[in-house]
Amino acid sequence: MQHTIDPDLLRALVSFEEMGSLARAADRVGRTESTLSLQLKKLDELFGRSLFVHRGRRLVLTEDGCAVLHHARRILAMNDELLSLIHKRRLSGRIRIGTSQDFSEGILPSVLRGIVARHPEVKFDLQVEGGVQSVEDLERGNIDVALTIGLGEHPSARRLHRTRIAWIATPEFNISADQPIPLIIFDQSRFPQQAIDALNAAGLRWEIVFKSSNLTSVWATTRTGIGVTVRSSYWMPAGLVPFYPKHITLPSLGETDVSIHYYEHTLSPEVRDIVLYIERSLLLQSLADSQDMTAAASGKR
Repeated sequence: MQHTIDPDLLRALVSFEEMGSLARAADRVGRTESTLSLQLKKLDELFGRSLFVHRGRRLVLTEDGCAVLHHARRILAMNDELLSLIHKRRLSGRIRIGTSQDFSEGILPSVLRGIVARHPEVKFDLQVEGGVQSVEDLERGNIDVALTIGLGEHPSARRLHRTRIAWIATPEFNISADQPIPLIIFDQSRFPQQAIDALNAAGLRWEIVFKSSNLTSVWATTRTGIGVTVRSSYWMPAGLVPFYPKHITLPSLGETDVSIHYYEHTLSPEVRDIVLYIERSLLLQSLADSQDMTAAASGKR
């Protein structure tokens, strides 16, 4: 029985997916194309099911391959974090970050504090805007890296996490079966329209009781208990929880990607190291969150 997986096999998979071709991936990891191809084949055989499928001339990941890729990134993040501690590498330089309000309020601050504590010579320019705007700024070269909820299909995206799109309210909030669902709308997001379409398809009545382009205002209003909002479950402020009403069944809204976006070939070596550190920190955080959720679920059984 195989007890460990060679990290080089996982790095071959990640490099192939991120670089888009065997030639570019082989150059990145310092291997020949034939060696990289053999590594990918060995990984495919190791899992006993197809991780890749031909689509025209391209080799793309299957659903199983995407799942393996997600875990491979987490494993390599831990490996690289350990190597960083061993070698005590110092990071320096200035990085330009574009981020959605979700990241800037609840997730990114702890990551940046961790970087500053260990690497005080790193400086940040932070632009808080919508995910689409951040990716457009990345394309124009105005920022070095973008963090988004959604937009996982963009060529610059590297998935950090899959998260549920959730109905969110206070723990005490509830509605009766004959009451229109009171919606609190963040109008800089596509999720509210997705929720409205789902409610209409389910034949459920709704009304908008508050709308804002400021996410902080949306969270504050939701905490008053006057309605329910729709956001990803990746991060929720204190005092708010996923909403499961007692008297009706709200439609499922599916999942979305949490992504980091960058073009490695456009970055200086110093900025590239900082970007990879941020990506690694977010991957490790998502791993810790998953373990917390599993522990919490086990505790409820």
